Amino acid sequence: MIPQQLSRVEDRFYRADKSGNISGAGLEISIINKLTNIHDGRLKIESTLGQGTIVTLWLPIIVTN
Repeated sequence: MIPQQLSRVEDRFYRADKSGNISGAGLEISIINKLTNIHDGRLKIESTLGQGTIVTLWLPIIVTN
């Protein structure tokens, strides 16, 4: 994914691949991002063109007795 695509990946309905060869509605990352924010977590997306994409999700742990 190129930097311009990576900057928009959290936008609803955004699809980096416009060819139609990859399924999806462009909602997946935006939904994950919203749910992560609701739970005070963090989402990190790293991508290297031709090598792949790494998505890391951090969610807080709540300890109860």
